[in-house]
Amino acid sequence: MPRPKALLWGALGGLLLLMGLFGAGYLLVDVPDPNKKAVAESNVWLYQDGSEIGRSGVARRTSVTLAQISKAAQQATLAAEDRSFYTDPAISFSGIGRAALKNLTGGSRQGGSGLTQQYVKNHYLTQETSLTRKFKELFIAVKVNQNMSKDEILQGYLNTSYYGRGAYGIQSAAQSYYGVDARDLTAAQGAYLATLLNAPSRYDVKQSPEYRDRAVARWNYVMDGMRATGAITAEERAAAVFPEPVAPKRDEGMGGQNGYLMQAARDYLVAGGTVTEAELDAGGWRIKTTFDKAKQADLVTAVDKELRSKLKPQSREADRNVRAGAASVENDSGKVVALYGGPDYLKQFVNDATRHDVQAGSTFKPFAYAAALEGNATNSSGQRIGARTRYDGNNGYTSPSGYAPGNQGGKSYGQISVREAMARSINTVFVQLAADAGLGSVRKAAVAAGLPDTTPELSAVPSLPLGVATPSALDLAGAYATFADRGVRHDPRLVLELSHGEEQRELPEAKSARAFSTETADSVTDVLRSTVNASYGSGRAAQAAGRPAAGKTGTTNEHKSIWFIGYTPELTTSVGVFREEPTSHARQSLSGLGGQSSGGGGFPARVWASYTKAALADTAVKNFRTSSGTGTSSDTDDDSGGSRRPAPDDGNRPGSTLVVPTPATPPASPSPADPSPSDPPVVPDPSDDPLPGDGDGSPPPPTPPSDPSFPGGDPPADPPWPPWPPSPTP
Repeated sequence: MPRPKALLWGALGGLLLLMGLFGAGYLLVDVPDPNKKAVAESNVWLYQDGSEIGRSGVARRTSVTLAQISKAAQQATLAAEDRSFYTDPAISFSGIGRAALKNLTGGSRQGGSGLTQQYVKNHYLTQETSLTRKFKELFIAVKVNQNMSKDEILQGYLNTSYYGRGAYGIQSAAQSYYGVDARDLTAAQGAYLATLLNAPSRYDVKQSPEYRDRAVARWNYVMDGMRATGAITAEERAAAVFPEPVAPKRDEGMGGQNGYLMQAARDYLVAGGTVTEAELDAGGWRIKTTFDKAKQADLVTAVDKELRSKLKPQSREADRNVRAGAASVENDSGKVVALYGGPDYLKQFVNDATRHDVQAGSTFKPFAYAAALEGNATNSSGQRIGARTRYDGNNGYTSPSGYAPGNQGGKSYGQISVREAMARSINTVFVQLAADAGLGSVRKAAVAAGLPDTTPELSAVPSLPLGVATPSALDLAGAYATFADRGVRHDPRLVLELSHGEEQRELPEAKSARAFSTETADSVTDVLRSTVNASYGSGRAAQAAGRPAAGKTGTTNEHKSIWFIGYTPELTTSVGVFREEPTSHARQSLSGLGGQSSGGGGFPARVWASYTKAALADTAVKNFRTSSGTGTSSDTDDDSGGSRRPAPDDGNRPGSTLVVPTPATPPASPSPADPSPSDPPVVPDPSDDPLPGDGDGSPPPPTPPSDPSFPGGDPPADPPWPPWPPSPTP
């Protein structure tokens, strides 16, 4: 055991070594010239063929003295960022320790900076999160603290911080968000600007209304901090009201669809950690996107032709405040080739293709079916679930937990197969099927397909399969593309190249992974083809594309949003339509939209068909490949679609490390208008009249989050399957 004297000498030696290292760092690291962020160049955004989409403007900077910034705004910044700034040392050793531990162990990148260090990072260094930059930041902060007063550091911080909207410094931010000078900012306004420092774009309530609640919560945190530090009184805090900022001004080069495309690509880069908002807004970047110029024009034309031109807002209430979002993704690569974010970015700057506050409706039902197939789920009779499994399709069905979803229009269908229930979009069937599959498994299947795990309202409740969650149009297109590519998920990507002068910035690796077995994905596609091909299918309008197609309609409760998400072997496209009150942003009913049925099988399906026909006009027709035993779609229950057999042991299971085989291109059919050669003829529907549009309607989520078993009706006619170990969804 070491002697106390040896321990003492060891500790002293370690201390001297640390002091030596600190001294060496102090001597070796010089305070550099201020970081030259003011570049007189715009960012250039390009289509994938190199032609220009548009240019975004150069950042704005106006420096002011501390005396020209209201005391309330100064105190708000300190309440948000560093409440003990005037008493603390220049560097935060505890923050650096946390950052070093996280960065070295592979955790999320950490900043760990006090306000002085943040000023050094803003003024002298870059936004890089490496330990090398943190090392330099530490010693520069010490030297800056020796040569500058606290007031001078605070002034510098307020003049160099980035607030979003291209505004560097609090004076530019005050003008951009409130149209006032920094000297005139109130405590509430200053607290909102301080809120923006945490996440400039996300907390801009005018550009990201879906994050408004989080922004207001952060504002309340800052205001409470001001009360705690004595900057405002209890009475002033109680009387404070969230200060609404003005709408941002837009660059003319971002008009039409240009702004939506540039904003979506920008968000993709920032979210992936490739570049910071501040770096992008400094200008001088060249960004080549995945957007296809011709397909982008086709999508805009389809929305205008099949939706916008049919609306008469002057004479029809249901035609007012109508919004649409659409996204188109290559199945085998994840490249986003087209987006429709709204009519004009300069008039409506919220991108309706990427927002996360519109319910998905019955477009969620395929995830429930995929969960049942992938997990080899059985109904209450012990029969494995497939396309021919029958459930109670009556409107009056009530689950053991008391949940009564009801069907669109109050219709009842008796005992009905899963295939027909999907095509007709019958709610009661999928509430039972999802319970048999396990609500947790349904959620996992949706995430495995590609929906973000953080999607709002993505909870394992009985209404989950009816689409109470709110993924974006882009999320849904990417998730359905997983079915189209036979179970392989390709994360959607929007940027191909990013450069700044001679610097080529490395992009996130294109990620692909097997989400479902080939047979599960093919079985989902097979059933979704009935939605388009069957005489009773709610998506029959999609046949106008003249291509083999699979898809699903969606209509939410009170017709507040309607969807069609469909795919061909090449391309997956989602189209969503909803109404939004301009001031409150509350959803409004689409009943009577365009004087027609407002289901997803109406306007969204027609937009989809028009776009898909044009986008693929110059490509040979491909047919869907199917696994052995999945069959082809039909509007009867006498096909082979429900006969699921064990998948061959070829590595095509979730989590497999084997290489995913690339399907060979099948021969083209004689004409785009001809049905797939493998499809049987459509048999006339023996049931009642076809539904005029969609057949679903998502009720609000119920209170009980239980996962009970439900009766499953008659067993399928298929013989029992051999044992097949379930494969959990990743």
